[in-house]
Amino acid sequence: MKKVMLISFALALVMPLLALAQEATKPGEMKQEPMKAEKASAKAVSLSGKVSADGKTVVDKDNGR
Repeated sequence: MKKVMLISFALALVMPLLALAQEATKPGEMKQEPMKAEKASAKAVSLSGKVSADGKTVVDKDNGR
């Protein structure tokens, strides 16, 4: 009975630590991603080409030449 209680107590202490370790992030990590998205959306890009019949590849006007 004492072993069961000891194991239960140990799990009760360890489980929150494991959850906290998974949630921890580097400082500034969350701030960098939106900045990258803002920079990417600031540029307008125009593309033209042809999609293959199977829909897996895209080639330019000269069929990749």
